[in-house]
This record gives sequence, structure tokens and C-alpha cells, in this order.
Amino acid sequence: MIVFHHTADKFSETETSKIIEEIKETQDEHIDGKKKCDIAYHFIIDPAGGIWQGAMIDDYQRGHADGHFDDIGVVILGDFEKRWQNGWSPNTLNENQKSAMKALSKWLCYEYNLTINKTAGISPITTHRAVDSETECPGDNAASWIENDLRVYINDFHP
Repeated sequence: MIVFHHTADKFSETETSKIIEEIKETQDEHIDGKKKCDIAYHFIIDPAGGIWQGAMIDDYQRGHADGHFDDIGVVILGDFEKRWQNGWSPNTLNENQKSAMKALSKWLCYEYNLTINKTAGISPITTHRAVDSETECPGDNAASWIENDLRVYINDFHP
């Protein structure tokens, strides 16, 4: 499966140097704060629609979602949930991010032969909150599009 997350830090920069700083901060938080071997996500989507490689997809388990260590973790830079930490003004998923998420999801489905069965309602697309009821991640401003539009788009895709 592909499990989508957000960093939960309000972020809308499109300048490469700012994006690199934000990715590095997330990686440092995971390594130093959470004692992981690397950033917990395999891919990162920035506000400009750029796709960045995170942790390698290899035999090492990543800690992006409990019980889903063998699934592919994709994080969107930004905070997509209305919370006091972002002044009740979350980021909004933009068209560049949506296009990147579609392209990455299609490639991952093809590259890793992820199961898509429209008739049986089987999709490889999910969100952190769908696999863990203790979180709102990736936030309402991203989750509904992922759980509905992106899932339908990928379910209609046949490699």
C-alpha cells in the first residue's frame, strides 16, 4: 500500500533551498528525536509539486505508520489539519501537489505491482488516519482528496 502523511508543520515555500531545509528538519526530528535510522518516509512531495526521495525502499522497516512498516510512506510537506498550532489556518493541497501525487502513485503501482481491483474495491491508496485511528494525519485538507479522488484515479489506472 501507499500510505500518505503530512509533516504537520505549516509550509508553503517553493524555493528549493527552503524545501531542502524543511526536509532536513523532518529527517533530523526522526533521527535525533525519534531514534530512527533515517526519515520515516520513502517519498516527499513539496508545495511546488516536486517529488523527493526519502528513505530507501529496502529491507529495513520504516516507522511511518504502526503496523504498516512494509508499506510505502509518502509525506506531503505542510499542515493540512485545522489546529491551534497553525493558527486554525491549515495548508490547502494545491494542483502541483495533486499532480505529483498522481504521478508518483501511478509509478509506484507499476514499479511495485501494487494490487488494484476496482471490482473488489481494493486500492493501494490510503492515509495515515485510515490505518491509525489515533491520528488526523494527513489532515482534512488532504485526506478527503486522497481517500476519494486519488483513490478513484489510481483504481481506474491499469498498468
